Amino acid sequence: MQEWEERAYELQEAREQGMECGIQAMVLDNLEEGIPKEKILLKLRKLFSLDASKAEAYFERFSKTGL
Repeated sequence: MQEWEERAYELQEAREQGMECGIQAMVLDNLEEGIPKEKILLKLRKLFSLDASKAEAYFERFSKTGL
């Protein structure tokens, strides 16, 4: 792998990690505010351009981390 390819891969990884941090913060904040699951899922789909199954997976993953 060339140096520029490695750098592009690292940048993509960093973007994905940043997006996951944002999703986690949004899920936990909305749960803390008492927002219903379905509304949180809609927000995830809209704000992060996720399909329904991906939004559900992130919700399940991060809602279990607790408040």
